[in-house]
Amino acid sequence: GYIFLYKLANSIKVKKLNAEFEDGILYIDLPEAYARGQTQGKSFVFKFWREVSRMFTFWRERKDEGQLSVKGKIDLRELAKPKLDLDVKMQRAYFNYFLENVEVIASTDNLKISGRDTLLIEGDMVIDEGDYKLDLEQMEKNLMLSVAAREKPPYLKLNLNVDIPGNFYLTQDATFNSFTFQIMGGVRVLKEPQQLIETTGTMDILEGELNLYSKQL
Repeated sequence: GYIFLYKLANSIKVKKLNAEFEDGILYIDLPEAYARGQTQGKSFVFKFWREVSRMFTFWRERKDEGQLSVKGKIDLRELAKPKLDLDVKMQRAYFNYFLENVEVIASTDNLKISGRDTLLIEGDMVIDEGDYKLDLEQMEKNLMLSVAAREKPPYLKLNLNVDIPGNFYLTQDATFNSFTFQIMGGVRVLKEPQQLIETTGTMDILEGELNLYSKQL
């Protein structure tokens, strides 16, 4: 079967699922599921090799490409406000968060999701590939709203160590200015409920292109 998550454009294909319900608590063991997909990657070499790979019949995906597993429990004694306690592992899993124009292929072996009114997401993550398309007009509109107005329960709390080894592209397409940057680095991502995201670390631009008023820089 398939799982469709709120705010994600892609689905997750479930191969195996074990579940047990006892005293209002749902125990989940999802040992094999897949979230496979391709980011838009701006590098010509990257796109060329990806398309060539698709053309040859001898090319096969790695067996664990896009694989993820989830184990833990969901307390359903308050149906309107379930309490999560889940451990997540994934190997190059693809997620398309279309509302923010973000696509990523990510890996982790220690991601934890827990909480009820506030969801805590913590652990270490590698962004193997990614695309983030900036929409400055929408960002300006968001800044006019308070964080409390933008975030509704369950609130989100983050404590993540994120490694970006490359193949992550930050882009903007506007009438008079546009850019494409390939970046890499490592950051720590922190967020308290109803507060802005805080990041610390280093980011480097590997290559890029900037166009201002039709002039390439």
